[in-house]
Amino acid sequence: MIELFNGKGGLIEGCIERIDRTGLDFVALEDPKLVPPLSTKWHVFAAFGTLKGDRADWLLEKCTELGAHSVTPLLTERSPSISENRVDRFRRVILAATKQSQRLHEMILNPPTKIVGLLPLLAQSKLSFLATAGATPVVSVLTSSRKESSGLMIVGPEGG
Repeated sequence: MIELFNGKGGLIEGCIERIDRTGLDFVALEDPKLVPPLSTKWHVFAAFGTLKGDRADWLLEKCTELGAHSVTPLLTERSPSISENRVDRFRRVILAATKQSQRLHEMILNPPTKIVGLLPLLAQSKLSFLATAGATPVVSVLTSSRKESSGLMIVGPEGG
């Protein structure tokens, strides 16, 4: 028995009937379902254009696994650009993390944006967090603040 999902809410249960060198035969045991996304929609804005090694991959994996609705790379003075090759890599990392965590809705990777692009979103958001060194931990703030099902979380850049 296996479940197949497409990252857009589509889910179908079935079983593998046969496997050979050319592929496999899948038999659906029920009609496909369309599962709506959860009501929680946290948008994460992360300044990580110049993260070294696989730190950006790790960040995207964790955002996906923890249920972020979308991630937007921020372009800052210290991270002025992100190559198209790197954006493609980010998409592959998100897809792999979506599959690994069996998430039915793939996290959205928004195009890289400058901080000024956040201003309209900040004005519309009921709850926004900006991560800074020495700030109160987010968990403490969330437990003491009103319950919101959506909001913005802004992190970075590396080095302040």
